[in-house]
Amino acid sequence: MRRRVLGTNLRRLREERDLLLEDAALQLSCHPGKVSRIETGRSGIRALDLKALLDLYEIKDASEREGWLVLARESRKQQWCRVLEDQLPQDSWIWSDWRMRYLSVAASSQV
Repeated sequence: MRRRVLGTNLRRLREERDLLLEDAALQLSCHPGKVSRIETGRSGIRALDLKALLDLYEIKDASEREGWLVLARESRKQQWCRVLEDQLPQDSWIWSDWRMRYLSVAASSQV
């Protein structure tokens, strides 16, 4: 969830500056697919890459940059449901039922 928030906001910054995925990828010396995965929350972002993007997006205010870095650090923390996921047998009906209920609630709570 946190990675999605981070990624969505990074995409917003990029688009506000009329930059393409390819522009961000060039800044990071990577494939545009990596930037896409970051922006969709499917992949995390290293602090070094985040700083490079913030430079590209001309985010210069130190406190704003620090806020972005804090959000990136928070997005790397394992969520409680992932800890529980590691402890339950994956083929358990309890796990399947719990996960479906959790995903349903999480999806309905997103705005």
